[in-house]
Amino acid sequence: TPDSKFAICREADCKTPLLHQVVSAEIHFYIPWMIFYYTWVLLVLDARIRSRDYLTLYAYVTTKGPLARIMPHVSSSPKVQKVFYCLNHYLFALVTAGFAALLFRSFWAHTAFVISMCFCASWNGGGYYFRYFAKRYWEKLEAEGKSS
Repeated sequence: TPDSKFAICREADCKTPLLHQVVSAEIHFYIPWMIFYYTWVLLVLDARIRSRDYLTLYAYVTTKGPLARIMPHVSSSPKVQKVFYCLNHYLFALVTAGFAALLFRSFWAHTAFVISMCFCASWNGGGYYFRYFAKRYWEKLEAEGKSS
């Protein structure tokens, strides 16, 4: 029903505003998960993760990933860096949730997106097999050349 807490968009002109959909998802799911998860991983298990040299998403993104160049300029304090990372992670989630909500409202945009993902997967898979078999063929030719 439209007055229920989580309305389902069953028609092309959904009555729930886009911003309301995104904010509702963020408040009811993402923010509680983020608080629990990052408290657990970045605070409670921090010493254990570092002592065992585990690679977490935080460690990767802040040392080798997109935030690697920015992080030293943010602060020298690890706590401030962790808060900055969480805010960036939240911003990324907000943008992708907005994109998903837009796709949810348009059949053709959603269809085009799914087709483009299938194309990318096929292109990457085909490229991998092409490189793999070309390498194997080249190795076979080199082995035949050395034996003759």
